Amino acid sequence: MKKLKVIVDTNILVSILKGSTSLTQIYTAFRNDKFILIVNQQLLKELAFVLSRPRLKINSLDVRELFRVIRLRAVYVKKSSNVSIDTCRDPKDNFILELSVYADADFIVTGDKDLLDLHKCRSCAIVTAREFIELLAGSQN
Repeated sequence: MKKLKVIVDTNILVSILKGSTSLTQIYTAFRNDKFILIVNQQLLKELAFVLSRPRLKINSLDVRELFRVIRLRAVYVKKSSNVSIDTCRDPKDNFILELSVYADADFIVTGDKDLLDLHKCRSCAIVTAREFIELLAGSQN
């Protein structure tokens, strides 16, 4: 069975580090190699920027561990110059759509309404964390 290629949006990763017990299943599945996490430089920069906000009060050891696991297990994709998408209401989110096309991702997992309202980007489904967790649970049966 083909392993799913998945982009997990910054908002989900931040919620995981803030202690969301319902979302830890996504992190655990990634660590246990149940899907391939797709990242690029822009996504990692955005994640680092958001996680550096003092008001979030996220343990720096947890942040380092997340980046260590991403470095070890995720697939890093360089930006493609031939993919340009501008369909999202929030132009700052278009890079995620471009990454999904270039990496041929199966899913974008996000809590961002601007992305979720699109439902799909070419062959990539845009789903909530809950939907993705249900999908992971169903694939283990």
